[in-house]
Amino acid sequence: MKVLVTGATSGLGRNAVEFLRNKGISGRATGRNEAMGKLLEKMGAEFVPPDLTDLVTSLIYSSPRPRDRR
Repeated sequence: MKVLVTGATSGLGRNAVEFLRNKGISGRATGRNEAMGKLLEKMGAEFVPPDLTDLVTSLIYSSPRPRDRR
């Protein structure tokens, strides 16, 4: 299973990323703090800075990656 955690650069979102990682669940993370995003990447999450006004970024959030398909 792969999940998207929003608000992942602080508080509950960051804790959720860590909890999921400890359970062996990988995923994408998004949040406003790009510096914290680098830390999330070191934790194993794929960090995607949010910009939902950008069509390409919106598609990243809504489309599965080829390796996600089974």
